[in-house]
Amino acid sequence: MVSTIEIDMRDTDIKTAIRQMIARSGVRSLASVARGMEINETTLRVAVNNGQIRLKDFLRIAELCGFQVVVRSGDSPKSESGNVDA
Repeated sequence: MVSTIEIDMRDTDIKTAIRQMIARSGVRSLASVARGMEINETTLRVAVNNGQIRLKDFLRIAELCGFQVVVRSGDSPKSESGNVDA
């Protein structure tokens, strides 16, 4: 049976989302993730702590933790001006 969790990125900062994925996946730590990504642990930790992680790195972390990232249309799409599209 596949277990599903949902992390709404509108309500969750990137650091918390990554921590939740690591905790729920059984991966030991962010250091383990960095090793799996073959990047320096400090580099990854600084990017995560500053909320400046690249999307491709976020997707790789999700993959290493056994997650799939899904993008959904919002309930009320907005145009660039911030107005709800008709």
